[in-house]
Amino acid sequence: MYSIGIPQRLFLTAFAAASLVWGQAVGPAFFEGRKQSKADAAREAAALPPSLRLSLSAPVAAILPPLSPDEWERLQAQKGPAPVVGVHRSLPERAVALSSSSGAAKTIVEGAWQATVAGRLWRLRITSPEARALRIHFQDFDVGKGSVWLHGAEEQVAGLYSGRGMYGDGDFWSDIVLGDSATVEYLPDPAAALTEDAAPFRIAAVSHIRSVPGLIGGGVPSAGGGEVESRAENSVERLVAAEARSLSSGPPSPSTHPTPASCHLDATCYSDWSEQAAGVARIWIERDGQSGVCSGALLNDRQPDTFVPYFLTAAHCVNTDAEARSMIAYWRYQTRTCDDGSPPGLFGVPRTQGARLLATMDDGLCTNEDGDIRLCDTRGGDATLLRLEGDLPAGTWFQGWDSGSQSLGASVTGIHHPGGSYKRISFGRIESQAHSYHEVSWEQGRTEPGSSGSPLFNGFEGNDGVVIGIASFGRREDEHEDLCLTNPIVGYMKFSDFYPHIRRFLEGEGEIPPPPTVSLTVTPSSIPRGRRATLRWSSANAVKASISPGIGAVATSGSRRVSPTATTTYRITVTSADRRTATDSAKIAVTAPSIAGGRLTSGQPANFRLGPVDAPTLFTGDYSYRLQVPDNASRATFTLNSFTPRVDVDLYDVDLYVRFGQDNDLQDRRVVSDYSSTGLFGNEQIVIDRSADPPLQAGTYFASLGLLDTGVVVEGALTATLQLDESPPVPRISAGGVAIATGTPIVSNISPNAIISVFGQAFAPEGTQTLNPVLDVTGKIAANLADTCLEIGGRRSPLYVVLPNQINAQAPHDLTAGRTTVAVVRGCGTGSERRGPAATVETAAVSPAFFNFPFDRDGRNPIVALQGGGSNLIGPPGLIPGVAFTPAEPGEIIGLFGTGFGETVLQLEAGRIPGAAGALANEVSFAFGGIAVPSRDVHYAGIAPCCAGLYQFALRLPPGVPDGNASVTATVRGVATPAGPFLAVKRR
Repeated sequence: MYSIGIPQRLFLTAFAAASLVWGQAVGPAFFEGRKQSKADAAREAAALPPSLRLSLSAPVAAILPPLSPDEWERLQAQKGPAPVVGVHRSLPERAVALSSSSGAAKTIVEGAWQATVAGRLWRLRITSPEARALRIHFQDFDVGKGSVWLHGAEEQVAGLYSGRGMYGDGDFWSDIVLGDSATVEYLPDPAAALTEDAAPFRIAAVSHIRSVPGLIGGGVPSAGGGEVESRAENSVERLVAAEARSLSSGPPSPSTHPTPASCHLDATCYSDWSEQAAGVARIWIERDGQSGVCSGALLNDRQPDTFVPYFLTAAHCVNTDAEARSMIAYWRYQTRTCDDGSPPGLFGVPRTQGARLLATMDDGLCTNEDGDIRLCDTRGGDATLLRLEGDLPAGTWFQGWDSGSQSLGASVTGIHHPGGSYKRISFGRIESQAHSYHEVSWEQGRTEPGSSGSPLFNGFEGNDGVVIGIASFGRREDEHEDLCLTNPIVGYMKFSDFYPHIRRFLEGEGEIPPPPTVSLTVTPSSIPRGRRATLRWSSANAVKASISPGIGAVATSGSRRVSPTATTTYRITVTSADRRTATDSAKIAVTAPSIAGGRLTSGQPANFRLGPVDAPTLFTGDYSYRLQVPDNASRATFTLNSFTPRVDVDLYDVDLYVRFGQDNDLQDRRVVSDYSSTGLFGNEQIVIDRSADPPLQAGTYFASLGLLDTGVVVEGALTATLQLDESPPVPRISAGGVAIATGTPIVSNISPNAIISVFGQAFAPEGTQTLNPVLDVTGKIAANLADTCLEIGGRRSPLYVVLPNQINAQAPHDLTAGRTTVAVVRGCGTGSERRGPAATVETAAVSPAFFNFPFDRDGRNPIVALQGGGSNLIGPPGLIPGVAFTPAEPGEIIGLFGTGFGETVLQLEAGRIPGAAGALANEVSFAFGGIAVPSRDVHYAGIAPCCAGLYQFALRLPPGVPDGNASVTATVRGVATPAGPFLAVKRR
């Protein structure tokens, strides 16, 4: 039995309730479509992600573990009206961390930013193994004039998304892309000043779509029925073919819904119903942590030719606004000719993305568009009315409807998508009426889960058929039941019982709705470049609003802080439910200071021109100056000279601020800096030496100018002068200071592509905090961090970390067994390179070692391990204060990490991020507490797709491993990992 959870008490007795008749039935209407302008079409065609236009290397990757037993269970066949085709998953905590940015959580990914010719680019590749398609849930989305795309294999692209997303509030689901991997790509507004590493959005969930009814077929995704390029069509067809092969050769898909019964009737074979069929859609929704499929239909209203996209479906399919916003409606998903057996691919038909909830009736509880809930009918109910947000394709049919009562024995027709498959049709009669439902018996055809929400039409002839019900419940015991023989009763909620709750939308009460109005203001109306102004707007009788340029969809009333780089006129357009519009505009004048900012050279003045400004202004970000202080400097002097003639001491006041390691900042009208000079005449000086507070140290100093007076222009120059000692320090490697970077026990010989640590002194200026890796122009990890390099065998190596006394790097990929030299270079890439003495180290084909938590210098340390390949740490409880650790349980899947395990099937040069899985070229064996792991229980052994030089392993812990600290060893090419590391084991 698939049902919507209607209380059983409602069906214990049967009675016929009188239905109110609200007037004549409303006829259908044919929608010819709205013509897309050539300019809009050109913009859409040009909106490819930069990485696809530039053929960039693979981005960093966040790889989710295989589906857990709980996730598999949620994908299995279940009793329910909406077949489940996907499950929501979270990104691994160890791959993505969240930080606070502007009061909201944002996504930070190590190494996601990359400098390209298109500008600074943020990319993250998300992989959910064995998924057939992926979809992304964005929250806290606010990219301004920037652009975000989601693209899968073979250049299939979803987006572009800008501003605050589809609904103007930062919360929406993306479109769907095929394959088990998808790349999220963000190109900021070139004029925006980026001051943080976080992307301006949060990836709240990933829908792992394991079963896609209708995946196999021709065509490519198209929004609103627009044309697409043949290149994209061919690429997606290749992808679909590859998916078909993987379905036939890979692990079996979970049975998320039964195969549609053999007695279904192809809707294309019944030309009398072709018009009504053009208004029925197969819908995709996200709810309760899952992805599901249902059916639904467009409804006409009584006002002529308004074509407001009202959409009718079942409440058990969609009953909240959040679910409505996630919905995608697929149109014309049916065979091309009668019974030709080759319906189009689901991703090749027109679709409309997004909807808003207007009213729902769920088991007698009614909810309106404001979210207010009340008991409206004790007899139950199961219907929802939505308003679609995206464009409709031309040729769509708006269904007519009849709000009157229907007689027993009346002939009826249903058009629907059973199991989420292509469009079918059924013919039958109303056998009985129980409470708010028509109970229908089919004479031809059937309905199944996935048919829920589809319309019931009166009559057998399609020319006059209008909607009288909404598919709600039916019967199918299990997927092996012969539905064609049992012919169960199917329940359709009476349209007449839902009509009173949606009358105001469909009738218009005989009055023409008032036109929309809107007002847009800006404060202040003039700002210096780099400052912000506030847009405020309000409207009436509007359902949608959009602001240009660069902002996009917004709420119908609200405010937004903006920072245009040039004088800009903003225009808001609001749209009413009947598609009428109103506009208003506001202009922001931007004054641009002539101040270059950037690096200061000792003794060379940097000229500037400031103002006019509307308020006291601190020039930071791109307008800050930076001075690099070497470790042999004893004094740094910053001198500000103003050239503008003075009128009195209160006019043209310019101040100077300096801060070490980060930019000066303005918080609560107070400047945050380490040093300041705020005299009255605009001629300032700051001297920093080893006796200053804080004392001079090697690194980067930021100098910012503050203009306190408004409406004036000040010109001047800033000069920085360094006093240097004669003998700068030379970097030196400690004896035995080169080893594999896994801690203790120490592995002193190094191998190709291994991550190594080098210990010594003077590798970076004293006081330097951790210098983290960056990508060079080729997409590889850079071999120069703050003018420090590491040479192995005379070649410069990719650098992960640089500290005054330690460097972490990756060994060359073609390192040969024997010996090689290692040397540190300071001033790398400058005219004053200082090369330290070279150390000689042993090299080998493999030097395997596990990463561990290094507490015991003798090497008895807990290994770094994760439960089930997820994010839960394995280890003794209390290992690190404030961090949760759980011992491993024999028989469970665990994940381990190491380096130095040698060659993989992916031939990668050092510094290149893999971006994909790659198994070891040589077999590796494992043992825990002396108990060997059978080869069948080693699920993966190879390179970690996220990181250069990191190896990861997924395997099953042998059931016989006793509780306690089990020793861990791995052997590859006859070389074993060093003794000492252990895994905490405890049965639960």
